[in-house]
Amino acid sequence: MTSDQPLDANDTAALTEPAAGGSAPVRALAIALWVVVGSLLAYGIAQTVIKASALFA
Repeated sequence: MTSDQPLDANDTAALTEPAAGGSAPVRALAIALWVVVGSLLAYGIAQTVIKASALFA
């Protein structure tokens, strides 16, 4: 699909294919970053729950 063609709403291939091919190291780095950020977010939420529960103990 080129940029001068309009997007067809019935063309599901255009919506499911990645925008760029990418490479395995880039994908691995993106997944690793996602895991690190997700872990830190979960840690922050857990700490907030612990501190909030200590207020009512």
